[in-house]
Amino acid sequence: MTQKAMIEIMLLVAHFLQIFGTNPCSSQDHETEGLTEGLREMAMIKWDRVVVLKRFLLVLLCLGVFAEVRARADVAVFLQGALGVSGEGSSAGHVSLYFSNICADSPVELRLCKPGEMGVVIAYYPDFGTDQNHEWLAIPVLHYLYGVEDESRIPIYVNGEIRVLLREAYRRKYLSGVVSDAAIAIKPDGRWREVIGTLYNREIYSFTFKTTPKQDAAVVEKINSMSNKKRFNLLYYNCADFTREIFNTYFPGAAHRDMLNDFTMTSPKAIAKSTNGYGHRHPELLFTVTRHTQLPGPIRRSLSPRNFSEHAIKSKKYLIPQLIFKPPLTAIFAASYYTIGRFDPYKAFVEFGSDELARLNLEEYQLKKNIIPNERDDISVSGFGNTEGGSVRERPSLKTIAEKKGAEHLRLFGEKKIWDKYKADFAPILQKAIDEGLFADDKKVRTFFKDLELQSVPAFDDNNDLILKVRDYGEDHVLGLTRENILGSRSNSRLAYKLLLAIIDAQLKTGEKKRELLGSFAMNWDLMTQLSARYTAISGTNGLGSNGSSLSTPSTQRRRFLENPEKKTLKQKIQKIFILITH
Repeated sequence: MTQKAMIEIMLLVAHFLQIFGTNPCSSQDHETEGLTEGLREMAMIKWDRVVVLKRFLLVLLCLGVFAEVRARADVAVFLQGALGVSGEGSSAGHVSLYFSNICADSPVELRLCKPGEMGVVIAYYPDFGTDQNHEWLAIPVLHYLYGVEDESRIPIYVNGEIRVLLREAYRRKYLSGVVSDAAIAIKPDGRWREVIGTLYNREIYSFTFKTTPKQDAAVVEKINSMSNKKRFNLLYYNCADFTREIFNTYFPGAAHRDMLNDFTMTSPKAIAKSTNGYGHRHPELLFTVTRHTQLPGPIRRSLSPRNFSEHAIKSKKYLIPQLIFKPPLTAIFAASYYTIGRFDPYKAFVEFGSDELARLNLEEYQLKKNIIPNERDDISVSGFGNTEGGSVRERPSLKTIAEKKGAEHLRLFGEKKIWDKYKADFAPILQKAIDEGLFADDKKVRTFFKDLELQSVPAFDDNNDLILKVRDYGEDHVLGLTRENILGSRSNSRLAYKLLLAIIDAQLKTGEKKRELLGSFAMNWDLMTQLSARYTAISGTNGLGSNGSSLSTPSTQRRRFLENPEKKTLKQKIQKIFILITH
């Protein structure tokens, strides 16, 4: 399919979405005041049909887009954040490898992918808790990131109970051959759990390179021939060493350790830094850096990964003793880090954050080096190198490339005035929700993620999509947790609206380096708007739900949603204070 045809199809689908995507209640809120019960039901039936149509068109669009993306083989280094108290010790994080053209017949046997498959992530841990003490497992990428089988089932909210449910469901369906019930009994804390739904716990930066089928076949042969038995050694063969060994099969010498800043060890950040440098030097590999944010919910946010010299000068628990007892050490660590060890994944993300930026970087490199591209250069998105009517298009100027980069950065990240506008628009929306009794006060907006976990039990609906069964002011309700079933007729509209308000509030308060891309945030904003209109249509201005029960009465407006507040142990309080003070 040509790019021109692809764009025409996308524009056509977008046109249909614009026609059919408007909530029938959103522009006529004043007319819902006198709706009878029957009219309300008719309105919701019409709304459900719109949702189905939008879902169908979006699936068609995604099929076309993903077909284009997956036609190219890639290898990616996944740099992952450090976890809680255990990660605070070194703050090293974790690293694994994603292959878009390598799949698995089992968690321990690789093969090349078939058409339509998305590839696997290979993760290395010292103790998975498997029956045979495997050192690596291959997990399909969607399972690895989200713990689900397809994009439509990705949850918009995750808590600890959901995490347990999805991971155990995956183990029973796909991992029981290597992690049996007997193995669970022997090693109940096996780290196989950490390779299912990684984004429940961690943020991930992905450093991606174009590969060839020949390279992928060589890697399959290499990994399948390895013993896959425990070789872990913290100093000489950890997850970063495993990643370095496999990645260098593609590009010899590309990934390497940082002897000075990691005290002869290999750290995850050293692998990311060295592969990032290799991508800078080889734009023909269409190097990109993307970020997968941790899913919304009450699970503690992961910490930014650090190398050891960085941690020594930035972590108070190490810096203060140095300054008191060994001041020269601080100077040595600082000199090493700021001279050759400094690396910020977010800055790399800003520079190489999409396929379009990768192609623009390649064009810029070729123009500066006066290199004439050939037909194999995959730079068609920005136009240069394409032919139309038998002639080659004119080479763009550096100024044109810079303008296109600026436009792409604006599309991806937005700018301050855009985010300020969202914050200004959201403030009265949230205040109105508080005034109407959806939340008792501002604090309960911030604690809603945790309160929802304590007031609910996760389950699957008839379509095997994730839901929560929520105890809400003495009544039992269902809350859908995917972008599809949260709009379904069974999902409680008030709880759904509250969840999206809490998600938007958290994302707008997140710092620049941690917040969603502008496009992802806009999708959440649109979903919040749809749920607001749906909630208004069902509740009406008389404050009654579809079954006649009160949705917002004076007796419930200031009541606490959480019936039994959680009591934190002294150990939990000390751990939280420890991280806040010493990180």
